[in-house]
Amino acid sequence: TLSIVGNNGILTSGTGGDEYPAVIENSGTLTINDGKIVGKPTCIKNNKNSTVTLNDTELNSTDTYSTVIINDGSMLVTSGNIDARTYIENNSTGNLKLKNTTIVSSDKAISSSGTLTIEGSAISADYEAISVSGGTTNVQSGKIVSKTDIGIGITNSATLTVGTKDNKINNNGIEIIGSEYGVKIDSNGTFNFYDGIAKGQTGAINGNITKLEDYS
Repeated sequence: TLSIVGNNGILTSGTGGDEYPAVIENSGTLTINDGKIVGKPTCIKNNKNSTVTLNDTELNSTDTYSTVIINDGSMLVTSGNIDARTYIENNSTGNLKLKNTTIVSSDKAISSSGTLTIEGSAISADYEAISVSGGTTNVQSGKIVSKTDIGIGITNSATLTVGTKDNKINNNGIEIIGSEYGVKIDSNGTFNFYDGIAKGQTGAINGNITKLEDYS
């Protein structure tokens, strides 16, 4: 177990490639509070059956060929600030929760095939903001923006749930905005749309909504 508490320094790596795949590779339990990680390669690689907690931590990845986070375990990011040339990769065994976190990416922001939960976070990407290719993604609150593409794209048999099924609609807490579509769902995807607003210049939603709020 590694715990970094009140660390106001900067952990930096300037070498990318397969020889140095991540600034930090975790195979246990890792907690970082008030830290900053700057790397040309991946900032954090969290392995299967491992746990990472980041509190008030800044990540900055400068390499266009390395994902800023690779998550195969359990990861909680609270009040984080992620500035990346590429995206977070949340794989099929990954369980990633973003709470009150800001992400700015010059690529897509997140690619997820595992479990992803977004709460009170602001996510902005130059391309598709969030790509959901498997597993379950839950957007509970926050703002998701793509500058040139789709806000959230759902492929394969992935499930996206926006809001909470509670017999009332709240449009104030969630915005999904795309230059093309807010949300795009392929024929095998599941989209449960309970709360929030989706917007796009071409259209708000492309594809079928599986479930809406039920007042009965």
